[in-house]
Amino acid sequence: MGVVCRATQPALERLVALKLITPALAEDPDFRQRFVTARIRRSLSPA
Repeated sequence: MGVVCRATQPALERLVALKLITPALAEDPDFRQRFVTARIRRSLSPA
């Protein structure tokens, strides 16, 4: 499916999760839609 790595976001000086997905999943429209939906939900949640 993919790999999750710990990374640093220099602009905000914080640790983040960097999610790397396989090329096959990147080309799957259903998977991409779920990924975008999850990003939108996360952005609407209070931190």
